[in-house]
Amino acid sequence: DKTMLATLTDPTQQARITRTLWSPFARVDVVETSDPSAKFVFTDGGAGSYMLRFDGDLAAVDYLRTTLEFLPFTAQERPNTLILGAGAARDIVLALLADAPAITAVEVNPAVVAATRADAAYNGNILDRPEVTLAIGDARTFVERSQTVYDLIYLNLVYTQAAEPTSLALAENYIFTVEAFQRYFERLTPTGTLAIVTHNALEGSRAMVTALRALDGLG
Repeated sequence: DKTMLATLTDPTQQARITRTLWSPFARVDVVETSDPSAKFVFTDGGAGSYMLRFDGDLAAVDYLRTTLEFLPFTAQERPNTLILGAGAARDIVLALLADAPAITAVEVNPAVVAATRADAAYNGNILDRPEVTLAIGDARTFVERSQTVYDLIYLNLVYTQAAEPTSLALAENYIFTVEAFQRYFERLTPTGTLAIVTHNALEGSRAMVTALRALDGLG
């Protein structure tokens, strides 16, 4: 049931693997399809991330403003943004559309970073733009060590699919614990937003309950 295999075997997408990298964490594959506007970056064939064709022209990607994922960026003007689980940098493009003056992006898998940088000509060298500070490492550790506060902390489908989502959604990932949520809240400005995009209602409801428990623990 790996997402990458479904994509590769779908004749309508004409998909093919164009690059494969390895790290101690996982295998990473870049997959191109008949859609020239984006590529997929898959981790161990499952967790997929979008790499957008981007040349720095924000007008060309303005359509992203109508997506659900952009909604958290509208909570306040020019949000200083922390993206946990940067993937192939689609969320960085969202932050650029929101005119974020500073974007910190954290990605745990160095092979994903390498794959994205290898396609810099395609994605506008997105990871190395002047607005972007990239950190390679564990998201929760980064937050615990950081002393910076943010207007928006954004987690978009930061889920490894290592467990069956109908039975253990979020359970195996310690960036979704009560203690982790408390650290996120502590790194927000007084008007800041913690935004989590989930795969389904079960993940979303568990994230909400965890957030409420974290707030209760903080008094």
